[in-house]
Amino acid sequence: MRFAFAVAKGKIAADKVPTFDPSVVPADDPNKGPLDISWVHPDTHGNPDLKASRKVAAQMVTAYRIVFGPAFPTRHSARRAIDMTITWTGALKIADASGKVVTISTTPRTSADNKQLHAVGATYGVIKLVVDHPHWSDNGH
Repeated sequence: MRFAFAVAKGKIAADKVPTFDPSVVPADDPNKGPLDISWVHPDTHGNPDLKASRKVAAQMVTAYRIVFGPAFPTRHSARRAIDMTITWTGALKIADASGKVVTISTTPRTSADNKQLHAVGATYGVIKLVVDHPHWSDNGH
């Protein structure tokens, strides 16, 4: 994701993206292995088309709704963060970490913006990063 963003924003040319280094992935990661992505898209003659490469990277950024330049390593790669979206209708009844049931009847009814839900998450040590709608982590970053 970080190279899709970098290519899309013109921060690196597609033909300058480094090859994947598996040593940066935690050893116990079940997805560890080669990740061969060709960022350079060829033109009709097989030559590198860096403009097309940037366009396709931008499509990927849009499709994945990437709004901030991803870093690596991250809280996600350390298994300390998750991106999730929660929505509900009516009142939401949810237990906090102490077992107390909290009724959330305030709006908006989305995990991105509901301060009551953020407070419940915090009791579990899951902190909402408000500026990044789906992002929750153990430290709010």
